[in-house]
Amino acid sequence: MLRRNGRVLAIAGFAVLLAGSLIVWAAPVTRVEPAKLADPVRSLAGLKQLRLQFRLPPEDVGMELDAETVATEWRQKLIDAGFDLAAEGPGVPLLEVTITSVLDPNVPDAQGIGVTLLLYQPVHVQRLDAELMVPTYVHTPSGVAPKGLLKEHAREAINFAMSVFLQNCHRADAERP
Repeated sequence: MLRRNGRVLAIAGFAVLLAGSLIVWAAPVTRVEPAKLADPVRSLAGLKQLRLQFRLPPEDVGMELDAETVATEWRQKLIDAGFDLAAEGPGVPLLEVTITSVLDPNVPDAQGIGVTLLLYQPVHVQRLDAELMVPTYVHTPSGVAPKGLLKEHAREAINFAMSVFLQNCHRADAERP
């Protein structure tokens, strides 16, 4: 019995060594290229100036969001991240933040929350030979919240959208040639 177990262990050990050798040998063949950033995220590289616009739902939807407070918080976070929000003019990118709420009569105790970020930037469209202001970056986190917790969930969704936007700006800058 001891000899048989020894043989099984020897065969298993040989199989492990063989598999390890194949992995080491095949490694150069199976090189994985680093993933490229998606074009919308790449469009954030070098972004330093922004205009900011907010669209909030009517106050009667239960989110209890004060448009001026939300706008002030976003402005401060963007300034802290190094953005110039004082720039004006048609060529300055526009970050449009839209917060929406959806009610479904089939689910009376919950409410949908959506945050849409659209970054409009001047882009040259070759076939038109024209500069157009078009959205180059879109981010739309959404969720559902119990009506009693709508205000907290709305604030979380807004902060999440800002966090992802700033992370994507940093990623784009880091991979910029």
